[in-house]
Amino acid sequence: MKQRVIFVYTHDSIGLGEDGPTHQPVEQTTTLRYIPNMDTWRPCDTVESTMSWVCAVERKDGPSSLIFSRQNLAFQTRDADQIANIRKGGYILSEAADGKPQAVIIATGSEVDLAMKAQKALADEGIQVRVVSMPSFELVEAQERSYQESVMPPAIRKRLAIETGATLAWYRWVGLDGDVIGMTTFGTSAPYQEALQHFGFTVENVTDRAMRLLGRRRSRLSVELTIRDVLAAPTVAQLAAKLPAAGAARPKLRRYDVGGEPAASGEPAAFGELEPVAPAQRWPWRRHA
Repeated sequence: MKQRVIFVYTHDSIGLGEDGPTHQPVEQTTTLRYIPNMDTWRPCDTVESTMSWVCAVERKDGPSSLIFSRQNLAFQTRDADQIANIRKGGYILSEAADGKPQAVIIATGSEVDLAMKAQKALADEGIQVRVVSMPSFELVEAQERSYQESVMPPAIRKRLAIETGATLAWYRWVGLDGDVIGMTTFGTSAPYQEALQHFGFTVENVTDRAMRLLGRRRSRLSVELTIRDVLAAPTVAQLAAKLPAAGAARPKLRRYDVGGEPAASGEPAAFGELEPVAPAQRWPWRRHA
């Protein structure tokens, strides 16, 4: 397979939305990455898309797969050096404010903007992270070891990868001390924003997972409530007034109906004497007797 063939794929993830799991790619991007001599590209915006096309056209010794999203993606600001480094498959898109990152967040495609927003949320928690955009695994692998380590330093072992696809190929990059937010099941039929939230592709979840890697907890409580095995039924407003101490940050509340699904807006949430739990630790529900 040394022919210059360019394959163009779109609708690349669970971001498809209501078409459901039969139409939502999960393992396909990973499969393409495992094809020998195939260069895969999953760009995050128009600049990376342009560079992926240029690299695919210029390549004369093999095929390339260009993988695009369905949804609109935010434009990312770069300088000339960063644009040049797109050709290397991965580069530092946003450095930690103090130049001393405690962790590295790596993302591709539509999840790059999520990583950028999580970087800001982590900074608000006093945690500095580097964001790496890695549109092409194969091009990163082809770089000198010195370049790879300049982007993902061996000394920074706390690495979090984000991609709306199968996670297997990512563990090479995050290592034994890292974590991956990805897909371990097929998708679901829902508006794409709700599907992404359901599978944990949110700023809050990325922030929590990064902090967990560093052994930190969020300063703002996030409380999950259910009415399973619950007798009393005050309103959410009444509950919110009881939980935080005077002057403390207000917890975020979520209402659940009997089936464990979010309750309709305006409905009361029943609760026992519940213990606050982190968003990523929703199961099993904990309730004091």
